[in-house]
Order: sequence, then structure tokens, then C-alpha cells
Amino acid sequence: MNANATQDDVMMCSGTDTSDEGKILVDAREAAELLGVSLTTWRSLYRSGKTPKPIRLGRRILWKREEIKGCVDKVAKCSEEKILISDREAAELLGISRTTWWSLFNSGRTPKEIRLGRRILWRLEELKDWVDEGCPSRYNWEWKGAGV
Repeated sequence: MNANATQDDVMMCSGTDTSDEGKILVDAREAAELLGVSLTTWRSLYRSGKTPKPIRLGRRILWKREEIKGCVDKVAKCSEEKILISDREAAELLGISRTTWWSLFNSGRTPKEIRLGRRILWRLEELKDWVDEGCPSRYNWEWKGAGV
């Protein structure tokens, strides 16, 4: 058992308490829900060191509920810093499915992508500007000089 975890913490995360508010420790999924972000975003924050220090209980990684509630400012700052987004995030931003996003992409109706290794990403600001212009085709978007 981790030195940071007390016996009460262990009992709370083992399911002996049925109310969510009574839980002291939360897992990644619950932490993401508390902050109103996706699990993928939470994991990204965790890997970049923008979450509170976790408590390890065996193979489980848990966080104190109160510390999660206190890191809302860090999450807001992190989302402001993001420059490039994935297909999943682009589709979520537009309120469409990934399949629809890729159909638009393959038919030349999205802004030009950026390739970093095997990853395909899009500029967040360019996508916002593209939507403000009425989602023109890639050709028209680049012809207007709006696309970088």
C-alpha cells in the first residue's frame, strides 16, 4: 500500500461506500467526469503533469476527489494552449461523427491537415475560422488565402 493512502481511502475505493460524494479517491474516469473533460483529455493532462499527484494502490491509479476539484484552472489553461487537434477532437468540436469527418476530409471539404509522423492533425484556430466562413471546400478555403 502506498504511504499516501490511508486505510479509510482503501475502504472508500474498494466499493464499501455506495454514494459517489462519500468517495475520497476517484479513478481516471471519475476524475474526467468531475472536470467535464473526456477520458482521453484527462489521460493527456496526467501524462503532461497537469493533474494532482496520484495515489497508487497496487495497479490502480487514483486521485483525491478534493484535489481534482481544485485543478479546474489547470484544465482550462491546458485547453487554451492546444494548437493542433486530432480527427476525434475535430469531429467533437463540430458535433459530427468521426466517420462524417473523414468523409468530409476525403471529399476535400475540410482545411488542409498537418502530418506529424503517422498522426494527422488540424490547426484548432484554422478550424474555427473555417467554420466562421461557412465551411468552404479545401480548394476555396486555400484560394481565399485563409488556409495556411
